[in-house]
Amino acid sequence: MFPPYVRGIVSDPHCLRTDPTVTSCATGCGRTDISIHETFWDFSNRVYRLPLTRDTLLSLQDSHGLDANLLLFCCWYAHTRGRLDPATIQQALAISQPWAEQVVRPLRAARRWMKLNPSVQIYPASTEATMTARQQQLREQIKALELQAEHLQEDMLESLSQRAGAVSPDVPATLETQVMDAVHNHQRLLEASAVPLNDEVNELLASLVTATLFMPAMEGM
Repeated sequence: MFPPYVRGIVSDPHCLRTDPTVTSCATGCGRTDISIHETFWDFSNRVYRLPLTRDTLLSLQDSHGLDANLLLFCCWYAHTRGRLDPATIQQALAISQPWAEQVVRPLRAARRWMKLNPSVQIYPASTEATMTARQQQLREQIKALELQAEHLQEDMLESLSQRAGAVSPDVPATLETQVMDAVHNHQRLLEASAVPLNDEVNELLASLVTATLFMPAMEGM
């Protein structure tokens, strides 16, 4: 029996992949090659291109206090390795929580504040354009630093799987197995983070599983 938030996802028989090559959930005939050996960072960049991924992660992050990189880590691990064990979950939290609190979030807060508060009205007309350009340049630099900080966080998380000796299998798991492993990983993360699994979180996690495991396969059609 599937947990509530994935029953709809796996109800389409075309979405239950049994062949090592990804099959489109839309028609059952489209094919694309998605490596199960890709790095966590490459995986994140690939799936983050989809608006559904970005919007869902922002909702889970801003409304429910969940770390977007940890949520993606659960999906990447399910895609490439399988189920996260409790010790690895705790280690992932021990790495990510202080890093996000002390590094990533302050950079993000500064970038967002500058976007909403350009303060151009306080400058004389003669210097307004110059000051606006300098503010924009600084905001772009902060954005680049924020991205670097998240990249380093993801590299640190990936190193946990190497430390634990977890490796990608020679043959990828079926899509059904990957979905169930992602469900397991998300549930363990929520439990360890003391975040309740209510209806809204259920729906958002279902969207995230769809965006990271199903929709990238359809892109290659």
